[in-house]
Amino acid sequence: MSYPPLGWMSQVKFWENGKIFLEGHMVLLRGCYFKCLKPHTSGVSNAPHPTQDTEYWQHFRPSL
Repeated sequence: MSYPPLGWMSQVKFWENGKIFLEGHMVLLRGCYFKCLKPHTSGVSNAPHPTQDTEYWQHFRPSL
């Protein structure tokens, strides 16, 4: 099992209720990387999901 680079959060971390994401936070979700564009809290009813939201999350490919 490989882990994402230091400072990245896994899918497990993403789904913790009350997880606070700040601008610039990154998540690895289903093999895709997403960067947080606006601060928000996960687990609330209107929490944006990275794969379905472009206002709060930006899909990108990091240069490794």
